[in-house]
Amino acid sequence: MSVAPLADAAYRSQPLPAAPFAFRDLIEPFSPQDFFRNHYRQRHLHVPGAADKAERVLSWQGINDLLAMTTIWSDHNCELAADGVEVPKDAYCYRTTDRNNEPRLRPDYQRLREQLSQGATLALNFIERLTPELRALDTSMEMVLQAPVNMTAFVSWKGAQGYMSHFDTPNVFALQVSGRKVWNVYKGRHPNAAHTEGARFGDYPPEHHHRAKGEVLAEIEMKPGDLLYIPHGQYHDALAADDNSLHLSIVVRHMLVHDFIKQLVDDLPQDPFFRQHVPPADAAGAGDAMRAQTAQHLQQVLAQPAIGQGLQDFLKGKAYENVAEMNLPALRQPQQFRVRWLGRELSQTDSGCRITSGAESVAFEHEEALLARFCFERDHVTSDMIDALPLSLPPESRTIFLQQLVRLGLLEPL
Repeated sequence: MSVAPLADAAYRSQPLPAAPFAFRDLIEPFSPQDFFRNHYRQRHLHVPGAADKAERVLSWQGINDLLAMTTIWSDHNCELAADGVEVPKDAYCYRTTDRNNEPRLRPDYQRLREQLSQGATLALNFIERLTPELRALDTSMEMVLQAPVNMTAFVSWKGAQGYMSHFDTPNVFALQVSGRKVWNVYKGRHPNAAHTEGARFGDYPPEHHHRAKGEVLAEIEMKPGDLLYIPHGQYHDALAADDNSLHLSIVVRHMLVHDFIKQLVDDLPQDPFFRQHVPPADAAGAGDAMRAQTAQHLQQVLAQPAIGQGLQDFLKGKAYENVAEMNLPALRQPQQFRVRWLGRELSQTDSGCRITSGAESVAFEHEEALLARFCFERDHVTSDMIDALPLSLPPESRTIFLQQLVRLGLLEPL
C-alpha cells in the first residue's frame, strides 16, 4: 500500500480510542494462553484483581439503574432464593400483562425489598446486553470463547445463603464487584454436565449431591476485582462475608454433540435412504442388516464436506447471534470481524509494529501500524470503527488493510 509516511514520533504519540473492558482484562494478570491450556474446562482458577477492576463493568448504581427498567423484569429474569430454595414467585411478584397483553408476573419492589431484608439472594438474569459496558464484555467473551454467553448479577447478604452446594451446566466466571464472598470449590464434578435430562443438577436428589460433591478442594475469599473460574459440573457454594455482596456471574454455554446430532437428524429425511420403512420386528436378521446399513450410510453422510460446513455455520450462528451492530440512520450494514489474537503476537518495531502468525510475519508502518494495534487490542471490530478513526488513510486503503489482516488470519469475517 502506498501511504504518506508519518514521523516515528507522530506514530508513537498518536492517540487511539481505549479498548472496552474485555476478556483479557477479566483474567488479567493471568495469561490467556495459560488459562486455555491449563484451566478452561479442566480446573478452577482464582485470579486476584485490583479493587476498581470490576467497576468498569458493574456497580451498585448500575444495579439500581437496571432495576429502574421496570418493564423488562418478570418472574423469569428476576429471581429470589433463600436457604437453598427458590422463593415462591407470589411472595414478591404481582400479576399483570406485558407489552403483548400477555399475562405475566412482575416484581413488586416493596415486597422484593422485604424479602431482601430477610436475607434472600437476588438474581437478575440475562443482563448481558442491557448496558454498553456489559454488552462490550459479552461481545468480547463470545468472540474469544466462540459460544453464547449470559450474565447474571447476584446480590446477597452476610450469613444468608441463597443457593446450596450445586454444579452448573455452563462454565462460570464469577467477578466480585463489591463486598467479600467466601466460595467453597469441591472435589466432586459431574461428568460433562449439560442442560439436558440426566446431566442437570435438578435431575438428582439432595442425598446424591451430598455424596457426589466430595471434600472441599479450595476455600476462596473473593474481594472486589477478584475473578473465580469454575468449570462446568464442578460443585461449589458461596456465602457473603460482608454486610452485602455483589458479583457478576458470566456463564458460557457451549454447544453439545447432541445439539449437532439433532440438527443433523432434522435434515436426514432429504436422503431417500432414511425414508425407508424399518423391517418388521420378527423379520429374521433384517434388523441387524438395517442397523449396519444405517451406520454405514451415516458415516458417508458425516464425511460430506457440506456437513462439515453446516456444523461450522451452526456453531457460528449460535455463538454470535446476539452480536448486533446497528448504525442508523445509515442503512449500510457494517462489516464485522472476530479478532483471532490468541496464538498470535504483536511486537513493536522502530517505525511501527509486526504481527506474527505461525510461520508468517508481517510488518506495518506508520498509520497502518496504528490500525494493526487498534485491531489487535480488541476481540471484535467493524468497518465503522475503522472508518471513525482520526487517520489520513483513504477509505480504499483501509479496506485493503482489512483484507490483508483477513489473509493473515488475524481477522475472521462474521
